[in-house]
Amino acid sequence: MKRIIAAILVSVTLILIVFAVGYTRIESTDRVRGVRVSRRTAVERLAYTGTVEYSDSSNVSANGSGAVQSVFFKNGDIVEAGDVIMTAFETYADISGSELYSVLTSGSFDGAAELLGSGGSAAVYTAPADGVLTGLDVESGGFFVKGQTLFRVSGKKSFQVQLAVAEKDIAKVRKGQGVTVDCRALPDMLHGSVSSVGDSASQTGSAGAKITSVKVGVALDGSCDGLKPGYTADCSIVTATKQNTLLAPYSSVLHDETGKAFVYASNGSSAEKRFVAQGEEYSNGIEILDGIDDGDVIVYDAAKVNDPSKTVVSEVTVYAK
Repeated sequence: MKRIIAAILVSVTLILIVFAVGYTRIESTDRVRGVRVSRRTAVERLAYTGTVEYSDSSNVSANGSGAVQSVFFKNGDIVEAGDVIMTAFETYADISGSELYSVLTSGSFDGAAELLGSGGSAAVYTAPADGVLTGLDVESGGFFVKGQTLFRVSGKKSFQVQLAVAEKDIAKVRKGQGVTVDCRALPDMLHGSVSSVGDSASQTGSAGAKITSVKVGVALDGSCDGLKPGYTADCSIVTATKQNTLLAPYSSVLHDETGKAFVYASNGSSAEKRFVAQGEEYSNGIEILDGIDDGDVIVYDAAKVNDPSKTVVSEVTVYAK
């Protein structure tokens, strides 16, 4: 009887020891999220925010240089073809900015003819079509030079987004590139393409922090229900793609003290450190040339790994950014 009791006690003791060891191992194991890498299209994007406007517009430019007498509408007004937008006195003679300034400071519009020269005459500028008045950049008493855009009349049939792309990025932008547009006022994403790239750059900002940029137009595809001019639009321009590329998340790739790239890959029971050959960097991940294969599971946030041998990769998802 004593032998039976002793055997039972030994068995229980062994079971408790095995359980304790297993429990300790479970407690000391780190569980991390994993991703399954695959070959797909690598994409390089530029992100810029712009303003929605009508795209089927007609610009009205000054025939000569002169002074504005009266402006009868404001930006955003609905106008019809033939409506008088502004009146002015202008001359086709070559005059300098200082002479135009004299017109402004003369205090009398009636004296503009003498100041501008004998070639001056009254001018009337009208809307070329039905639509919305936009881009009105003159006011009563102001002046303009020959060729300057005085205002724009835009129809309501199609929309575009006007962007200001920094000079460091403009070389990557070309007409026809695809654009994804997130208009903050609408629930669904819109799509379009680069329709125009400006011929010149301009500077904005204060003297100590000027930004040089180029205007880029993005034409929106199809009908855009609910869209209004003036809405804010976040645009993602696709500037480059590469097919059949093995991509890893940026958070999965670390570098050692010598600069060599590595990831933590799952071997089934734990993780292991694997050095990889890193290629180009894209908006949706880092190109991996060697070291891991299509379908391998790697740790998503490699910085969280303390000891690979005590790390279990779980919650595996397919990386498809």
